[in-house]
Amino acid sequence: MKMVKFLFVTVLLGLSLVPVVNAETFRARIVKVQGDVYVIDQSGKKRAPDRKKNLVLSNETIVTEKMSKAVIQLDDGAMSVLDGSSQLLVESGGWLSQLSGKIYYIFRKVMARDRTRKIKTRNATIGVRGTAFIVNLSKENEQIALQQGRLHIKANRDRFTIKRNPLSKDEFSAFKQQADNQQAQIWHEFQDYKNNMNKEFNEYKQSFELRENKIIEINDNQVIEKGLDQEWQKQFESFEKFTGKYLKAY
Repeated sequence: MKMVKFLFVTVLLGLSLVPVVNAETFRARIVKVQGDVYVIDQSGKKRAPDRKKNLVLSNETIVTEKMSKAVIQLDDGAMSVLDGSSQLLVESGGWLSQLSGKIYYIFRKVMARDRTRKIKTRNATIGVRGTAFIVNLSKENEQIALQQGRLHIKANRDRFTIKRNPLSKDEFSAFKQQADNQQAQIWHEFQDYKNNMNKEFNEYKQSFELRENKIIEINDNQVIEKGLDQEWQKQFESFEKFTGKYLKAY
């Protein structure tokens, strides 16, 4: 009888040594892979995503090689798609750190509404609400293209200098048509008008809201905001096409 008890206790101790993936460490699952994709753990060890049922734990980094892609489902109901040559660090507490490359983020369903969801890049911290957007990091700059919803953009260092679309020649023509025929005053009036507009569109802020159908380009702390063009719309469509059934079920 003592021998049976001894064996039973030994088995229990052995089971306790088996690593368990619990709710605190599990952060994401890789659901679709194209090309070379792997995960790097905290110790720097690399593994293929077919191990541990494609699970990604807290503080592990997902890496896609050139010409590769991966679809990631996060534990709070969000989704992201990594383009080629991208790296995404999945942190605890709802944080993500994009280290390189181009990533498509979709935050529509939220299972943990009390969790702060933020994405960190070199120059900014992005506060996320229900939305869909792309972040592209290159050696020269970083771009954030917003398709739906709103994003709260906060500078990691000093305040941003925000430059919005400059006034065009067409705006001078429109102003001229609205003005009286007092030719001597038109140019001076337009200069005052332009200076006032430029004051509004050159802002110095620690943080700001990015609206849908807009894109910003960040060079250090210089921010230029523009409208989404057809090229960016094609990029959104390309990501959505690759995501396929996972996006439809989302």
